[in-house]
Amino acid sequence: MSFMLLGILNSQAAADAGGPAYEVLSTVTLTGTTTAIIFDDLDLITDYKHFQLRCSVRNSLGASGATAMRLKFNEITSGYNSHRLYAQGGSGVYQSDNFSAGDIHFGMVPYANTSLNAWGVSIVDIPDYQSTDKFQSIKAFSGLSADLGNENRVEIANGSLQSSVAINQIRIQTDNGSMVSGSTISLIGIRG
Repeated sequence: MSFMLLGILNSQAAADAGGPAYEVLSTVTLTGTTTAIIFDDLDLITDYKHFQLRCSVRNSLGASGATAMRLKFNEITSGYNSHRLYAQGGSGVYQSDNFSAGDIHFGMVPYANTSLNAWGVSIVDIPDYQSTDKFQSIKAFSGLSADLGNENRVEIANGSLQSSVAINQIRIQTDNGSMVSGSTISLIGIRG
């Protein structure tokens, strides 16, 4: 077996075998449209140190284009900061800041009239979600590849809620419009 394959297999090992274990806690796959997906009662989940979100989303807006994803904790509506660094359409590297906002921005998702098989994908890490000793933060890695010219992008984002509260709810939505049928977001628990 190659070292790469062994590394992949070892990354799936159980926590008691020395590595972190990833477990899907909930998956929402839409059969219609909705403006937000909410994971509630997270304070009842105590077997994990970190959360991860895995998102594959399209937006309902009819034009061709893309819009940002947004994340909010505990329905808190202010005190968020985010920073995004992205390469877009082969024309360079850009950055975007969003300070003192009502949510964290990350990733892009295509509008419904964009290429049929185009989806915006993101992996969002939420470390130490139970901690009350630090500000809550995220890091995200996202991508979008569609027939969008300059909207094709790869993105790294980070963000924080300037409050040291334990996370008991996560709300995910798009900047405009709704998420459409087939959009999927999974909440994963990570033992650490």
